[in-house]
Amino acid sequence: MTVLPGRKLGNSELIIAIAVGLMLFLLPSDAKNQFESESICAGMMCISSFVLTVVMYFIVKRYDAIGAALFTMSMLMVAGMVFSIINGINTSGKSYWPTLSEYNIISMFILWLVPFLVAVFIRMFSVGYADTTSRRRCFARFMVLSMRSLLIIYIMVLVFKLVIPEQPSPGAGRQILLMSFSRIGPCLSGTHENGIAYIIWHCIILLPLSFYLTVLAPGCKVWHILIIAFIFGVTVEALQYVLNTGSACTDDVIMYLIGAVSGTVLKRLFDRMRRGLTFGQDPHMLSFDYTPVTKRTRASVPEIAKDTQE
Repeated sequence: MTVLPGRKLGNSELIIAIAVGLMLFLLPSDAKNQFESESICAGMMCISSFVLTVVMYFIVKRYDAIGAALFTMSMLMVAGMVFSIINGINTSGKSYWPTLSEYNIISMFILWLVPFLVAVFIRMFSVGYADTTSRRRCFARFMVLSMRSLLIIYIMVLVFKLVIPEQPSPGAGRQILLMSFSRIGPCLSGTHENGIAYIIWHCIILLPLSFYLTVLAPGCKVWHILIIAFIFGVTVEALQYVLNTGSACTDDVIMYLIGAVSGTVLKRLFDRMRRGLTFGQDPHMLSFDYTPVTKRTRASVPEIAKDTQE
């Protein structure tokens, strides 16, 4: 069944969600002002975003309020990026292209991932009388809002970090590395300047995109995702070569494919866990659609427990 309008967030619930989204947006700068270590800042963001999400859920008791907070946060990130571009142009009087540091990227995904996982795990273990059609519909709305937020953050990272991380430098020579493991090998051996971090970064680049695609189309096969990932990876590497913002490397495409498969596996793992907890009554939890609760769904858990005892 497709997502129906149902009861939307009330004014007070919407205000709370927007306020939480604003607090999530301000967390990276606040943490940076309080602590010098970026690892401590990341830990504080994880704890703070977890507490904010849990408190808001138990006040509002709506999954889509968490989605609204995430969407608010992502739109504020876009507004901040636009403001920095305009301010840079006005200040320097020339073309200005902002860059995202590793701290910025890690902060973005922490602040999206922690509230998302909180909502998913609360929904995961909501069974029996805690599982109603209205709550399933509400969670489907949460998925729509949270996936829109993820897409916004993903596009920002993709454009400002991967494809065009800085102004092209025409003087630098372009480079194409077609031999497999020409970059993975040095990373594993420790001779590459970024080492394992380079492999991890390129393996997770396509994880959000493949996760989003499998949520958008639950029936999508793994080979469909691999084809899309391959086309995407080749396009990114070609753009990096043409724009002279990075080298075109076969190893990068291989790592993109690993990340794409990982995103698909994660989504299906969550769905399988939920399917097991509901005895097959909620087969696609992470979806823009929902399955209405039937009388059999409510009775299935006690009936099966009774059969087991007998």
